Amino acid sequence: MSNSKPYIMYVDDSEDDIIMARRAFKKSKLLNDIVTLSDGQECLDYIFGEGEFDTKPERLPAVILLDLNMPRLGGFEVLERLRKEQSTNSLPVVVLTTSDADMDITQAYQLGANSFITKPFNTEDFMDAILQLEIYWTVHNTIPK
Repeated sequence: MSNSKPYIMYVDDSEDDIIMARRAFKKSKLLNDIVTLSDGQECLDYIFGEGEFDTKPERLPAVILLDLNMPRLGGFEVLERLRKEQSTNSLPVVVLTTSDADMDITQAYQLGANSFITKPFNTEDFMDAILQLEIYWTVHNTIPK
């Protein structure tokens, strides 16, 4: 992973969505690295250098794109842990999920999500949403250092 550009973490158990996101990032030509993980436990292990990831990353991602419903550990639990830890409590997290339930939206924001986006079902719309997310969170947004 290049140290000069911000990277994006995408946590989702849908291999199809990960493939589409990777295509969208490649299409953007912004050259941001993307770390993809398949569930919430992998996300926390990566961020905190636990489990199969024995060391913490040198830097945190510019943003985490987080699905809610995943095996082992879901998005709500990930948000809770990230917000409890001082080192990650201001890390931008965008919930990107198929749910549009008011209860899920409310809970995500109560747990500290920075944004909630319902995944578009159309492939082209999904790729467009990913491109917009990448541009906003890695080019326009400023994060604390």
